Amino acid sequence: MESPLNQLEIGKWLFDPAVSLWAIRIAMAVLALGYTIQFCSGMRNSDLLAVLWSIGAAFATFHTATALHAFHGGSLGEAIESTALRTEEMFGMRVGWGVYVNYLFVAVWWLDTLYRWRYRSSRYRPMEIAVDCFLIAISFFGAVVFATGPIRYLGIATIMVWIWAHQCPRVGN
Repeated sequence: MESPLNQLEIGKWLFDPAVSLWAIRIAMAVLALGYTIQFCSGMRNSDLLAVLWSIGAAFATFHTATALHAFHGGSLGEAIESTALRTEEMFGMRVGWGVYVNYLFVAVWWLDTLYRWRYRSSRYRPMEIAVDCFLIAISFFGAVVFATGPIRYLGIATIMVWIWAHQCPRVGN
């Protein structure tokens, strides 16, 4: 009898566009939850947030690693061209460097994750604000500006929750 693992076509599953899309959706949901907790509680460095950041960064990494194959046949040139066309549709500028911004997004998320695990005390506030603004801005562009349909509306709702959460009273204040 053949093993079910042998019957499973992992390559097909791994590079399925739907799987890649769900990976980034899960990553964005985890990021949304983490920022909501952070904004409401005033906590920046906690085990819970470090765990959430690790999970989210892992899903974002999976998406980034598989999207090139799932959507562009493994061609970086095709990904850059597709991104340039999409950017031109949205902003009237034909630039494809958004692909590299996505790679930077994942790298910054992982660096922030490592920092959250390593340092429990408050860190340099301007750097903290810069990292948060970058992660939120790229999330906004991915989930609101470049998204369509229900995902766009979910992205808008998430941003509204973050604005509310940033204003809510902090625990212990």
